[in-house]
Amino acid sequence: MSARRCAALLLAAVCVSATAGAAIPGDLNLDCKVDTADTFVLSRAVMGVITLDAEQQDAADVAPIVSGASSPDGSITVADLVVLLRAVAGLQALPGGVNVPSVSSPSGNLTENPITVTGVACPGDVVKLYVNGLVRGTVVAAADRSFAFPLVGIGYDTNTLKAKATAYGETSAFSNELSVNNTSASITTTNPPLGSGAVTVWPPPRGGGYYELTTANFVIPSGKTLILPPGTVLRFQTGSGAAGGGLEVAGRLLVQGALGGVVTL
Repeated sequence: MSARRCAALLLAAVCVSATAGAAIPGDLNLDCKVDTADTFVLSRAVMGVITLDAEQQDAADVAPIVSGASSPDGSITVADLVVLLRAVAGLQALPGGVNVPSVSSPSGNLTENPITVTGVACPGDVVKLYVNGLVRGTVVAAADRSFAFPLVGIGYDTNTLKAKATAYGETSAFSNELSVNNTSASITTTNPPLGSGAVTVWPPPRGGGYYELTTANFVIPSGKTLILPPGTVLRFQTGSGAAGGGLEVAGRLLVQGALGGVVTL
């Protein structure tokens, strides 16, 4: 049985059956509901006053009605407007989908690491973050449509950020993609330091390789957080006549490995 989504309207409630990867049919202004504002947008498009983008065209294609159900035909005409008007009046159910989320920040060159990735999606949608193609976390979009992924450790140089949304068992297409260029200086790989701030990230070294601890008691003190993002390798070296490398965690150690990007200790 297909999932159903109900959007509160001015006159009635329209229930929509979810279709994988598609925008919510009828939601031309992409605000996660179907109402009179969408009929206004579609009427202007049918009259040639405005041009719809690809996602809006997908949402606008709701006609013809075949055996009582919407059967999109790949064209946007006055017939789609009639169907949408009937839907807003509570006279026609529409098939539905999941709106594509949008990632808004950060982008460009930066030296901050970790980063907080923010964006918007439909309220209650489950948003999955991808960094360099690897899943890095899942959050639920808030009532104001916002979402945020804090403490995301990234690698040196170029990183790509994008997201998908899931609702009622259906998943959207990928969002827009942002590019973040981590220009921070390389960290020494033998007994790397903890930064002066509360959070430190040890990304995979530039050019490959690993981090090595040769001291017996390398401590992450209380109040400090160390993040190891995907691909980081941390080795513990046994020194001559010494107890060897060790790591003591009094604060927090966040190992952010991912399928296809493991962290190795």
